[in-house]
Amino acid sequence: MVTTVCHLSKMASEAQSCIMPTNTDFILHFRIRKHLFQQELSMKLLLPTFAIILITTCITAQLLGLFIFIKGFLPIKQIPPGHASHSDAAPEPSYPTANNDGVAPEPSYPFANDVLRRPMFGRLVLVLIDAFRWDFVLGDKKRMIFTQQLIDSGYSLSFIAKAHSPTVTMPRVKALTSGTIPGFVDVILNVDSKALLEDNIIYQLKVAGYKMLFYGDDTWIRLFPNSFDEVDGTTSFFVSDYTEVDDNVTRHLKPTLAREDWDVLILHYLGLDHIGHIGGPASPLVQPKLQEMDSVLSMIYTSMEKKDMNRELPSLLVLCGDHGMSEAGSHGGASPSEILTPLVMLSSKLNSIEGSSYPYGEVQQIDMAPSLAIMFGLPIPQNSLGIIIPEVLNLFPLRQQLRALQLNSDQLMTLMKQSFNQAIYDDITIDYQHIIKMHAGWLNEYANKSTSAASKEVASKIVDKYFNVLKMMQSKLSETVTRYDVHAMICGIVLCSMVLVLIGVALAYTSSNSTPINFHVSKLFYLGCCCLAILTTHVTICTSGLDTSDMLCNGSPSAIMHSTAFVITVAVAIYIQISILVSLNTFKILSFIRSLSILEKFLLLGSVTHTISLMSSSFVEEEHQTWYFLTTTLLVGLFVHSIQVQRSTDAKLIFVILLICRVLRSWNQTGIKWANLPDIGDWLVRPENAIYLSVVHVLSLAAVYVILSERPFSPSNILILLFICLYRHAVGNVVLPVLVPSSYKGIAEARITFVLLLLKIFSAIFNYLPKISKHLLKNKSQSSTNNNSGTRLLSILYESFILFVVLLLRPHNTTVVAMTLFIQRSLEDILFKLPLKAWNWSLICFWMGQTTFYHQGNSNSIATIDLSSGYVGLDSHDPAFVGTFLLVATNFGPVSWMLTLLKQSTYNSHKIDSTALPQAFLSLMMCRALPLAAYTIVVSSQRYHLFIWSVFSPKLLYEAMHTCVLVMFIIFGSTFYLVCYCTRPRSKLSKKKHNYKVN
Repeated sequence: MVTTVCHLSKMASEAQSCIMPTNTDFILHFRIRKHLFQQELSMKLLLPTFAIILITTCITAQLLGLFIFIKGFLPIKQIPPGHASHSDAAPEPSYPTANNDGVAPEPSYPFANDVLRRPMFGRLVLVLIDAFRWDFVLGDKKRMIFTQQLIDSGYSLSFIAKAHSPTVTMPRVKALTSGTIPGFVDVILNVDSKALLEDNIIYQLKVAGYKMLFYGDDTWIRLFPNSFDEVDGTTSFFVSDYTEVDDNVTRHLKPTLAREDWDVLILHYLGLDHIGHIGGPASPLVQPKLQEMDSVLSMIYTSMEKKDMNRELPSLLVLCGDHGMSEAGSHGGASPSEILTPLVMLSSKLNSIEGSSYPYGEVQQIDMAPSLAIMFGLPIPQNSLGIIIPEVLNLFPLRQQLRALQLNSDQLMTLMKQSFNQAIYDDITIDYQHIIKMHAGWLNEYANKSTSAASKEVASKIVDKYFNVLKMMQSKLSETVTRYDVHAMICGIVLCSMVLVLIGVALAYTSSNSTPINFHVSKLFYLGCCCLAILTTHVTICTSGLDTSDMLCNGSPSAIMHSTAFVITVAVAIYIQISILVSLNTFKILSFIRSLSILEKFLLLGSVTHTISLMSSSFVEEEHQTWYFLTTTLLVGLFVHSIQVQRSTDAKLIFVILLICRVLRSWNQTGIKWANLPDIGDWLVRPENAIYLSVVHVLSLAAVYVILSERPFSPSNILILLFICLYRHAVGNVVLPVLVPSSYKGIAEARITFVLLLLKIFSAIFNYLPKISKHLLKNKSQSSTNNNSGTRLLSILYESFILFVVLLLRPHNTTVVAMTLFIQRSLEDILFKLPLKAWNWSLICFWMGQTTFYHQGNSNSIATIDLSSGYVGLDSHDPAFVGTFLLVATNFGPVSWMLTLLKQSTYNSHKIDSTALPQAFLSLMMCRALPLAAYTIVVSSQRYHLFIWSVFSPKLLYEAMHTCVLVMFIIFGSTFYLVCYCTRPRSKLSKKKHNYKVN
């Protein structure tokens, strides 16, 4: 048997002609070929592995930079220690201020120091109705008959109280009780309230010996532990319950009102807020709830009037709201319907004075704390920024009015001295000292004859001047709500900017399958130099004595960890930048730009334009308009291209997509300026249109089934959609033509749907695992079978995600899901015919995902988050489930388009380019990293902007959420990619190339 081998490797033989090998030559030849094959196989495995390492590095740096920036931009407020007390109160001003010896003389107008310590009222009943909009009780409509009759009769002090953003419960309760303006970070801490350490009216009442009872939202119990003598809390996050949550409060009312062993009763009702989250302010459930609250107030006021007849001091009933309710039923933003709440004070004592009348005056919500303190003879909370409400002063004689304003002014001036340098508020100090002299002069002249007309006229002028100074101090102090950690913000910006370099290098690597820069220029020496330079700079700044970041410079283990990660990441990025500059090839860059198609240039230009638009607050508020314009232009371009290449079917399909996009724009009005305009969704959710909503919902479910199901008949999908429909019927959204028994609030139907979805997913995974094991163990050539199994598994996961979203979203948004699915399937078929690169697919899917995000009705305001989707199928508040459900429902658009990209890129990785999926992931990261890096700079430069908390800060939180969602998706996609790549058998070409037969 003879074997002829031609042209062996140079390592095996120097001969250039055919030879007759010996056994030794044959063995050497075989080993060389085996080595070459193993080397090629290892390179193939190294490529995806190194790509995943690059992606992981970029993700880590991105998250670290974002974390450091947000921690610096939204630091937890530092609380000044201590509490106010009467012993620390400034004495009444004397005139003249001092004699020749510098000693203040004894005033010739004796005045009891404890006159303001005597309470004006004996009992306080505070009724706080969550999400209580001002127009629910102070509007033109008679929705709370008893309460509005009292107000219209002039037997109340009624105001429209303006809350600060963010309009969520915990920071608003803090503002009402302490008179402070909580930081925006409280919107994150709202789900896990801690004890309020600042001085507050609850603490002062407790110190004064008042016995307090509380029933309602357990946020109060967490904020004021051990303050109440009797409590019964209800959870504020289970928004599906709007009945029992209030019944648990009201059931205590009758026995409590009949008792005499309490001084303060606080009731916090949550039902109205929960109804808003479920159906909005137009829900048919709102009016019955307002009538229920009106009956509660009637019961309390009637009981108070009877009891006051036998009491020395009357009782005070205060009705207020923590925040309002947007037209969508949510809250958290800064629209007038969210920040304006009623503040109504009712008492038999108010019958003797001139009460409030329409139009009602506007006060700050933080003004309630000092006003209650004065009425109950308590010190004003130490850190309060509130001003005593002018109408409240009418309850006191002139001298006590001036004394109250002096104490309020002195308290705010103390805060001014703690917060600013003297030069900053010199003009305010001069005005304040002038008023004190006028006050002392009035005391010297009219203290004993304060009822005269001249006395009243002079006192009125002094009161006006006090209020002018108080407003100036309040405005100035409001600017110091947040102390920015500028050092941490700069470090976060640097990290986010450096990530762009890392992603760019990773993209170049995966695109060319080679290193895009000349690393041999610098090697480890220059990398070490970069690390040393960055470390030296960082240590110098931390030890310079400047206002540096505690998070990075306090020497704790966490600070060392953050600093180390920061130094290494920035040093690597700078090292790469230097290497790029050294090996920069201008010709290649110009060639790349010239090689771009019109579509690719438009995608790049559109992404950059969107990033630039974030510099404007108006563009941030109406960001959806930018995405609508970009995607519409893209579709029009594809339409024109289809006509040019004579693809009439594609052109018709794109035209239909354009029409659908126009309908989607009108389905849910979003943004800030035009969010209150009527839209299709608002019309459908009206009670009188329940039948139309039911028809639209059922037809949309049928459309979802047709688009999703790859087979003519899919029992699992039909069963899941059936139970979704039954769930909507159980919660009252959908009307069915036949009587169907339902569970309580649809909990059973929703949970059955969850089980069916899990069974669908697990069955697909268990069907896929044996194929992987069979390939790994037997190493059989089943490439097409294995690839088809992976694609099928991905399709089932995609179907399950869509069905899960249909269950979570409100019923009118089921149509949005159906239309989005149609657009995805149609556009996928159209784009598949075009010679698109991986990054082209990524940008298109990213654009469409952002557009769908706004089609859902989302915006850059926290108020548009639909909390009701977080409680589907739950009978209690569970943070893990609620957070997951909210994340999925809110990000349906971006995630569904990313899954579409994953399916397409997985196919390309198997058929065309093994690096298509890493390129797609890196391109998505670039789409998210570019606006994030730019926006951190914008937010830093605009941190003193008027709209920083109402516009820029919520957008920053949304950017952080989108980044985290993208990271989770990439982790899932990378895992799926590695499994599919490693289980992919060798191609026939590789086998043929290395199949050496011996005869």
